[in-house]
Amino acid sequence: MIEAVLSQDPRWQTVEHILQSPSFRKAPRLSQLLCYLTEHTLLNEKDRLTEAAIALHVFGRNDSFDPAIDTVVRAQMMRLRQKLEQRAVEAHQAAEHFRVVIPKGEYLVRFDVVDKAYHSAPDLPRLEEPTQIPTISIPDLSLQEELRSPFSHKLRTTEQWLIWRPLVLLTAMALVAIGGFVGGVRFGRRPEARKSSSNNPLWDTMFQPNQKTIYIAPDTGLVLLHRLTRNNSTPLSEYLHRDFRNEMRNLPEDKVADALEIADRRYTSAIDIKSVAHFSRLAIGNQSTLVPLFARDVRLDDLKQENIILCGARYSNPWHELFEPELNFVGSMDMTNHAYSFLNKHPNPGEPASYTAPWTGGEMLGYIALVPGVNGKGNVLMIEGSSVGGGEAAADFLFNDAQLTSFLSKLQRRDGTLPYFEVLLKSSSINGNAGPLQILAYRIHS
Repeated sequence: MIEAVLSQDPRWQTVEHILQSPSFRKAPRLSQLLCYLTEHTLLNEKDRLTEAAIALHVFGRNDSFDPAIDTVVRAQMMRLRQKLEQRAVEAHQAAEHFRVVIPKGEYLVRFDVVDKAYHSAPDLPRLEEPTQIPTISIPDLSLQEELRSPFSHKLRTTEQWLIWRPLVLLTAMALVAIGGFVGGVRFGRRPEARKSSSNNPLWDTMFQPNQKTIYIAPDTGLVLLHRLTRNNSTPLSEYLHRDFRNEMRNLPEDKVADALEIADRRYTSAIDIKSVAHFSRLAIGNQSTLVPLFARDVRLDDLKQENIILCGARYSNPWHELFEPELNFVGSMDMTNHAYSFLNKHPNPGEPASYTAPWTGGEMLGYIALVPGVNGKGNVLMIEGSSVGGGEAAADFLFNDAQLTSFLSKLQRRDGTLPYFEVLLKSSSINGNAGPLQILAYRIHS
């Protein structure tokens, strides 16, 4: 009976039409979430539209689900609302009779009339007995697979996250906090040469026509947590599960809730705002697309398929853990001495074994690397700084055409392609901003 009633309801038909659109077909978990919310809204089953119920029935959580620690429902609801807002622009062209809206703070689906021929929709009858509710056909995401990575952890596979447009991230990055930048990965494959309007081999490598490049912003809420716990990093496996018990084991019990609340906040550096805007212009110039993502919203599969710009040292972006083993220059935070160091694993003659800079004032270090992506697919551009100013120094180097072109010309092969490389930079602080740059050391990887 439910199946027959739903199939005749134009509101349900509108949702079916939305779920068949390309953007939702590429986001199966968001499709499942919208399907679940629509079914129980139309059936007036408000008891199934709670955060706990959604976590249980859509995201496979159990009765121990704690929304204060696990923010999966709120995060996915935010992305679903964004995707529906984007879809609303297309609603008139898609011959849809309703605009589907989920008001902020609610889980009930609202249907605003688009086509005047549909001023109302039939009310669904209340059912006396529970009946199996039909679902729209979407991929089964209940199975888990072992993710291959250099550190051989079996990580939980979860939903694919909504792709943020650059302007969305620019709005979200409203608060300025502590930040840094980083990168690294296994070397060996060459970036392919191709013609482009940029005349810059690095941007030709990172921004390819009709393809997307993912920008992964660091998580400064995580940095604030480290300052409270006196730890300098969080293992990637714990970060993905939002499990900070080990990190907080030495905190007083009355401080744990506050620490978790801080870790749950979404902060990132103001440098990222400028970087996203600049990278977006480069992507557009190469007929490509930049997709900004927050570090905690990324899954390993994202890194397997696309070109990546990875920002944030290991203490601010745990994805750094994937690439660290193969780097020559490896950054680390010294909480005791309030300094940041780059270990030089294989010093060339005349080079020190490490480079160190204080968190504030004086000398600042920046780091940039171009390396192949996970599983040899795509390329990864890593950007790191010993401080916010160090990250700014690295960004300044990238966005200064004369300096960048001069450096790349030393590396570029005869066929126009770039080898993979690492470069360590030094700058001095001028009123808290990065001053003139100096190249301290670099490595070329064949």
